[in-house]
Amino acid sequence: MKHLLTLLFMLSLSFSSCSSPSVRHTIYQQKIEQKRDKLTDDAKDFIVKANQLLNSKGKVDMKRVKNLLEKSQSLLGVTVDDGKELKNLNGEELDKAVDKVYTEDEKQKQDIEDLKIKEREAIDKMVVDNIKAETIREYERGKTIKLYAICATIISILGALFYFYPAKFLSIGSNIIGFFFKK
Repeated sequence: MKHLLTLLFMLSLSFSSCSSPSVRHTIYQQKIEQKRDKLTDDAKDFIVKANQLLNSKGKVDMKRVKNLLEKSQSLLGVTVDDGKELKNLNGEELDKAVDKVYTEDEKQKQDIEDLKIKEREAIDKMVVDNIKAETIREYERGKTIKLYAICATIISILGALFYFYPAKFLSIGSNIIGFFFKK
């Protein structure tokens, strides 16, 4: 009986979780993230290849380099407004601005890694808390079922006593009730 109830509980959980909108949102969000990651990886590959072409010895094909950089910008979703803070800078000013932005971005990358670690810890904690709560609920349910079984046993014994020994019912019934509730 316990296995049947557990099976029914698991089936109801699986059906309710499969049809919830939050699961669909998570699946869609996951697909979006996978596609964004692929675009970003491809753009990185284009940038690396353009850098290799620029660093190669001999004649540099600037059309290919420009083509690779434009395609990587397109894959990264670069718009007309991007890069306007560096637009009118040249020489030393450009180098300083680029170095400043780069150091800030390196700090941001480290912050992202720290946040990912904290997110994993929070998810782990939520899972552990859910398991604890479910275990406590099952324990309480087991105690309740045990109490109901004891009460049903007492009531059935008292009913049988009342049927077979109606005269001695009260004295025997009080002894039985006292025996069960002393434990």
